[in-house]
Amino acid sequence: MTNVVQLRPGVWPSDQSLVTTAARDATPLVGLLIGMIERVEGVGAQAALLDRPPLQIERIVQALLDAATALEQATDALLDGDDDR
Repeated sequence: MTNVVQLRPGVWPSDQSLVTTAARDATPLVGLLIGMIERVEGVGAQAALLDRPPLQIERIVQALLDAATALEQATDALLDGDDDR
């Protein structure tokens, strides 16, 4: 399964106040992503305690770790994106 996100062409405002406002808007997103990372890691710890075959536990935990890594990369990209402007 793949998810496709349609991106709009970059339009960079010449007014610095608009850029500052956009940077403030990223703050709640970063907070949400960090919260999601913590929840995914917590679920991974709970999944490790399930009464299931070890291979199944390993696959579940690995998938959750991959999800946490993807969320961390999204957070990094969101934070680093300000430098590209």
